[in-house]
Amino acid sequence: NTPAAGNASAAASPTPSQSTPAKSKGGVYRSFGFDALALDTFDPHETQFGPMYNMHSSVFSKVLKYDDDAAMIMSTDLAASMPEQPDQLTYIIKLRQGVKFHSSSRAQQNFPSVAGRELTADDVKYSFERQANPNSPQKALFYRAEQWKTIDTATVVDKYTLKITTKAPTAPFLHYLADRNSFIVAKETVDANDTMNTDKAMIGTGPFQLDQFTALQVVSVRRNPTWFAADDNPRGIGTGRPFLDGVDS
Repeated sequence: NTPAAGNASAAASPTPSQSTPAKSKGGVYRSFGFDALALDTFDPHETQFGPMYNMHSSVFSKVLKYDDDAAMIMSTDLAASMPEQPDQLTYIIKLRQGVKFHSSSRAQQNFPSVAGRELTADDVKYSFERQANPNSPQKALFYRAEQWKTIDTATVVDKYTLKITTKAPTAPFLHYLADRNSFIVAKETVDANDTMNTDKAMIGTGPFQLDQFTALQVVSVRRNPTWFAADDNPRGIGTGRPFLDGVDS
């Protein structure tokens, strides 16, 4: 509403600074887009279709992430710290503790063994080795397999530590951990044909939980109340993230 001409106090409402931490949730953001256009597969390790990435990025997490991919600025996502590199071939990944897979009613109904389960180093190892498996019936569809074929061995040191040794010095290996589709998935959501090509299997550890996906109509995600990075407070923007309650496209 436009304030009356004589209402000076209403007209002079201050504009919040960009540095002011958020103090309230943002409701549900609704927009028109192509996010519900599922042309190839729901499987985050197989799809090449850009609009699917929005849903995947909301639902799943990676070891590292880009804060600014143009400037090549990375930060941790599932990792508790940047990977240690004792030599040119070795990467020691230490994960955050207490990261949980989504425990929505949808997840509990479709994959009760995954819902609320803690993510561990075994999940990270599986997500990388799955794509490089030469015996997989889906091997022709793992388009990013060459990234993970650079790994010689992946050893679970303990529940939260994974030691990776590459076959040769691999300059972009940290990039692989933060790349657009380097999502960590739960083995239980992958079927006997080594695919997770169903919206029911979209259960990750990300800031949003998949609520609805009707192909060619709508995709809806809702706030994950137990997101592991909720209180990271990057750049002082505030805690209790994500600030949006959901997104409908």
